Amino acid sequence: MAIEKITRQGGLRYRAVVRIHGQKKSRTFPRRIDAEVWERQSLLNRNDSPGETEAPSPALNFTVNEFREKYERDYCLHQQALSTRHLEAELFKNYVSETLGHIPIKKLKRSDVEDAFKSLREKQNLSGDRINRIRRVLHGMLNRAMEWGITKTNPVSGIRPYPSKQHLGDQDINYFSQKETSLLLDWLGENDAWLYPKVRLMLNTGLRVGEMVALRVGDLKSSGRGWCLTVSRSYCRYAKGVRSSTKGGHARLIPLGDGLGDYLFQSAQGRDLQAPLLFSDWAEYKGQTKFNKHFRRAMSAAKVRKIRVHDMRHTFAVHFLENGGHLYDLQKILGHRSSTLTERYSHFSRAMSERARGLVDHHAESKSKTPELTVVDGGLRSTMSHKCPTRSEMRDSSSLPASH
Repeated sequence: MAIEKITRQGGLRYRAVVRIHGQKKSRTFPRRIDAEVWERQSLLNRNDSPGETEAPSPALNFTVNEFREKYERDYCLHQQALSTRHLEAELFKNYVSETLGHIPIKKLKRSDVEDAFKSLREKQNLSGDRINRIRRVLHGMLNRAMEWGITKTNPVSGIRPYPSKQHLGDQDINYFSQKETSLLLDWLGENDAWLYPKVRLMLNTGLRVGEMVALRVGDLKSSGRGWCLTVSRSYCRYAKGVRSSTKGGHARLIPLGDGLGDYLFQSAQGRDLQAPLLFSDWAEYKGQTKFNKHFRRAMSAAKVRKIRVHDMRHTFAVHFLENGGHLYDLQKILGHRSSTLTERYSHFSRAMSERARGLVDHHAESKSKTPELTVVDGGLRSTMSHKCPTRSEMRDSSSLPASH
């Protein structure tokens, strides 16, 4: 019936009050969401008790659109990052609200969701990746409805994800070549002192734009092994401010080359450790628009291909692997939680190609008549043919001198 805020010695508490068969019941909880779950579950179970039955509460007969409003207010507002809330709200509004929003959430069927996805695929020509993202938004929302006792099933659970785009060729990852990177940095060094350090840092570390903006002077550190950057914060374009976590949710340490480390140190000398590393203040960033404008102008003037700002991250990853880096190290530097994201760059790995070359080479013509053993990664590899020996060959090989 109601959720009341009460103050106790332990802090703020929430009291849920319901009336079942004329009797008033209440419980207190440390979180509002727990109080609401208990309230809904009590109302759902009231008809299981003896006594007169009451009409179901209208608050439990949500349509999909009505529950979305409740879900955003009671869950997303407290549990999700601002950028995630904006993205999910846009996806729901553009692709789910009109097709499924009018259906009562208890009556939503798997066939309804499948038809909606099929329509998005055929009429709006959405990619499989886009539909899978919409599916995850709807699946998470209905999972919360189950936890709150509003519905008993999640019809999205039985729908398999659409095939995703596989990154297997150079054409799927846009990046600068070594020559284009040098041309761009040369032009910036001579003509755009504002953009040069930012682009140079991103091309040499794979930082996201928000992570680059949020760097402080104190994040640049020197040790016996050289310079490194601590990446623990990110700039949020929706909140227009710096938040105390990265996209992956954890801090990471990025090693720097001596040239880049010395350059950043000289530019940051005499400044406060909490000051921005690459800006006079964070208000100077003024959002992505200014940065993109400078970046596009620089690419045109330097006469290099047009790529996105985020493609500088791809450029770093490709060059890292082409120069002999390992996928595991790249995953840690880029801050990927899962190796699946990093593996899309695997076909650029020169180190992997060198390690794998010749480990399996069946029926190759041997240059010498006698088998040779070659040390490969600490193990032994024979250059013998894969053919099985004949019986006469086995007899000849068995007549070996006895060991002393």
